[in-house]
Formats: sequence, C-alpha cells, structure tokens
Amino acid sequence: MKHIPFLILVAACLTGACNNNEENEEPTGNIPPISRTFTEIKKAQWLLGSWKSSTSHGIALESWQVASDSSFTGVSHFIQGKDTVSSESIRLVQDGNDLLYIPTVKNQNNSQPVTFRMTSSTNDQFVFENPAHEYPQKITYTRISSDSLLAVVSGKMDGKENVQQFPMRKLKD
Repeated sequence: MKHIPFLILVAACLTGACNNNEENEEPTGNIPPISRTFTEIKKAQWLLGSWKSSTSHGIALESWQVASDSSFTGVSHFIQGKDTVSSESIRLVQDGNDLLYIPTVKNQNNSQPVTFRMTSSTNDQFVFENPAHEYPQKITYTRISSDSLLAVVSGKMDGKENVQQFPMRKLKD
C-alpha cells in the first residue's frame, strides 16, 4: 500500500512528459505548416454577395457567401429566356498559402469538381489556372469598383484561343 502513491506520482509524471513531448514535436516529412491567417481568402471578400451580367446571349447570375474562415461557396447560373442553360457550384478554398477555385458543373466532367490553382493575385484581381483542363484553362476575377467586377473565362477550345467576358454588377442585398 505504501507504493500506490509513488506509482500514481510516476504515472502522472510520465503522462505529463508524454503530453509535453507531443506538443513540442516538429512535424515530420514534407507536411507544410498550416496557415491560420487565411490571407488570400480574406483578400477575396469583395467577391461576396450576388452579381449579375446581362449579355446578348443571356443573363449570368453568381452569388458568393462565407462557408468558413478558409472557404467561400458560390453558385452560378446562365439563363437564356426562361431556361437555365447551365449552372455550377463553386468552392473557393484556401489550402495553406494556395487559393483554389473549384467549380462543379452539372453534365460536365462527369459532374466532378475541377480544381484551378491561383497563379497570381492582387487586392483587386485573382487569376486561377488549370492547364490540363479541356476548357477553360484560366478564370480571372477583377474588381472594377465596389459594385462591379469583370469575370473572364479563357483558354484554348478546339485548338483556338477563346475568351468570354462577363462584366458584372453587384445586386442590392
């Protein structure tokens, strides 16, 4: 019975030592440190809200909202007359220092998401690229003012350079 308090003390010391070692261990392998500042996603806050573009071909509508401290979700629809001819769901995700634009378009790419990696950014512009994607290979968002932006989808389609521009106005909440 005299040894029980000593065993409890030893067990407590060992448990404390194990916990301290775990906290002080450096990550092993090629695991990058996780960014907790989410700098790039914060720069994209001007994208939040609902946007509209009227073209001769129809109306493009796009809405963005905060999903978490490291991601936004968006939805985009293209309407011709009374018909929605295309729609997509979009995730904008900060992964470490990378910002990823991940659209999923129904009836394209087997309805699987496609990842575009940010290749450049400023406070007013984001450029996302995926050179391996059939079309588009590049998606750019440029803030013109607090209530207008230009979305550009570009790349090669059937061997020819193709650019689609969508000047958008922010809708009132």
